[in-house]
Amino acid sequence: MKRKTASVLMALLMLINASSISVFAASNSTSASSKAAISSGQITEKQVISIIPLDSRPCNTQYPQLTGGIMNQTVLLPPSEILDNYTSASDSEALWKWMQDKASVSDNMIIFTNQLFNGGLISSRSYVNSDSIEYDVNRLSKFIRENPQLKVTVVSILPRLLPSQFDMYFQKYQRSLAAWGKQLDLNYTLQKPEPPFPADVPSEIAQRYRDLYTYHAKLATSISELASQGLIKKYYIGQDDGEQFAPSNIIYRSLLSKAHENVVVQKGADELTMMICAQENPSAHEIKLVYTNPDLMKEYLPYESAPLDEIVSEKLAILGITVNPEANDTLIIHNDASNPSKVSELLPEIKTGYIAVADVAYTNRGDANLKDMLFQKSSISTIDAYSGWNTAANTVGTVLSQYMATEYLSLNYDRLTPQAAKESIDSLMKFKYVRLAEDIIYQGLMINNMRSIFTARGMRMSNGDLYTDRKYEAEQLLNEYGFKYVIELNKLFRGTNYIHLGERTVETNYSLVNSTFTYPWHRTFEVLVSTVFS
Repeated sequence: MKRKTASVLMALLMLINASSISVFAASNSTSASSKAAISSGQITEKQVISIIPLDSRPCNTQYPQLTGGIMNQTVLLPPSEILDNYTSASDSEALWKWMQDKASVSDNMIIFTNQLFNGGLISSRSYVNSDSIEYDVNRLSKFIRENPQLKVTVVSILPRLLPSQFDMYFQKYQRSLAAWGKQLDLNYTLQKPEPPFPADVPSEIAQRYRDLYTYHAKLATSISELASQGLIKKYYIGQDDGEQFAPSNIIYRSLLSKAHENVVVQKGADELTMMICAQENPSAHEIKLVYTNPDLMKEYLPYESAPLDEIVSEKLAILGITVNPEANDTLIIHNDASNPSKVSELLPEIKTGYIAVADVAYTNRGDANLKDMLFQKSSISTIDAYSGWNTAANTVGTVLSQYMATEYLSLNYDRLTPQAAKESIDSLMKFKYVRLAEDIIYQGLMINNMRSIFTARGMRMSNGDLYTDRKYEAEQLLNEYGFKYVIELNKLFRGTNYIHLGERTVETNYSLVNSTFTYPWHRTFEVLVSTVFS
């Protein structure tokens, strides 16, 4: 790429980064044309949802802002400087103050205890003294009682099997502790006594690992009591990076057996905020469910504690979506990496309705073999939702959240003001763009090559992370190497495209579409795709 072009791209990148964490707040956007009239029951105000996110990654900040935007929601997030930043914990006291400041201007508040109590998802994987639970839960209860007008949803994510690589006590013993954790769950399943601690791990460190799960079990039990009292709107308990056997499964089963109607125990983590926002659409929905390979739907995919079909069924149930072979709307689960063409073969068979594709053929990336199909002008209008990132639970929860959000827009489009309708359509198109950019371009096509380049240039640490003082340089290279793909994607979203909202077809016509990629943390696991649509 020419140096001048690279300079323009990086100038754009710096301009976008200079804005707040709500990276799309300053973006220009254009109206979508529709002949539909606005009804007398006009929606004149946006629903305001304030979120203490699981962590500061785009999946827990940007994605909920976009999916919420489709539903005419304003999603407020704390300033980035008081949130976690990879291994740096959040400022808990500043978050409490932010919550109090936003309580009076919010309709709903979603609070992740991992962020508020523990400093973020990664920090919550380290040992926490259970003595802090009573203080934290009482403080949360007091906050809720002092703001009775606020609908509060609380979320806690149970720790994964593998101990944190950033915990000084666990670093040397990750494999041994994980093996013991698997055996612990297996013994519980078989109703056997707990296994002895690993011989090669000091007993006090093994006990810290055991106590980590004790803390999260006690915390979940305490907050469940608040939910059963009706003090909080809903309490969600999720599993981070599940396994067929893991200590968190013991907690999961115990909580599931005692779950109150206001307590939802489910698998997954990073998709949960989107799903919670999407449930503000209470209408009944049904879909036709199609697997590209039904013979594989009973498989355990990586980082899941249940077979794929159970993961899908759980997500559908939480969102209140029923499966009906005769439904107009269709969810395609691409679950066979050896047969990517099956997705294209299925599309002509779907004559009407919404089409969503959940790409779980690979973990942590979309199937690059779908690129030629997805990167067609017709596909932007035909495929209503696509996702193929991280785990199966993340992917399925994301496409279903987008589906619910789009259904809300379809049902309420006539009631929105022209400006609100425009903003909802813009959010929908941006989210479709981000999914293709993140899942196909970066994860599917670029990530391995970029890691090789960074390693060759001495930009990565021994653990694979980027040196913090080389992060900006890495982003320059990232945008240079991704330029050809971004240009291709921009072309697809420019000009005329169509969004199907039930019986209504809305036309979009953007003259300028562009994006830049940055690394939200000093690692290469994911990118933040910042878009400009005008």
